[in-house]
Amino acid sequence: MPLIHEQLLVILGPTSTGKTDLAIELAKKFNGELISCDSRQVYVGLDIGTGKYPNLNIKYQKSKIKKRKGYWVIDGILIHMYDLVSPKRQYTVADYVKDTEGVIRDIVKRGKLPILVGGTGLYERAIVDGLSSLKIPADKKLRNKLIKLSREQLQRKLEKIDQEKWEGMNNSDKNNQRRLIRAIELAISTHKGGLSTYPTDVGLIQDVLKVGLTASRDILFENINQRVYKWIEKGSMIPNLSI
Repeated sequence: MPLIHEQLLVILGPTSTGKTDLAIELAKKFNGELISCDSRQVYVGLDIGTGKYPNLNIKYQKSKIKKRKGYWVIDGILIHMYDLVSPKRQYTVADYVKDTEGVIRDIVKRGKLPILVGGTGLYERAIVDGLSSLKIPADKKLRNKLIKLSREQLQRKLEKIDQEKWEGMNNSDKNNQRRLIRAIELAISTHKGGLSTYPTDVGLIQDVLKVGLTASRDILFENINQRVYKWIEKGSMIPNLSI
């Protein structure tokens, strides 16, 4: 069933720009609930390194943070898509879209504003715009062959198969073996007519407002450093998961 609803607020920006803090305040003002749009925050136990906590000042003391399976409650505001699965499980963008669709529908049904906070750009695009590649299944036989290739061999193979795709990838993706393998898999499927066989059925959101946060590199680096210092200093304040 396609995801169709009236309004979605999206808060975007690099690490340490204060996305979650802003989203919590907006949720209080506009009767909203947050949805984490992050490929790592879905995992149970990966709290500090994935930045699940807002700025750890006095208002986010232990008594105001409640952890549950699949969501947290911080200062009375629900943050969905936290602590959803075990780190031992592979969780894909397709899994994220499926689970998030249900969360958004539930938030809207209860008359609240869904606020997507991220994070991972691919996940945000999959929710807002839709990705036709979500319906292209993994080819285990092909992957077993590709996994034996070096990163450089994968790069050359993708460039040969689909030069446009290769040139459109950022530097991080070009040097990520897993993403190179998936790109090759999609490129081969495209040449076989796969994309026309698997049309997108997500991303049909009628009214989206995106708010992008940014700051200079110096400020971002300083914010990240201060966040790490606070994590170390206030480590005893961080509560354990309660399911």
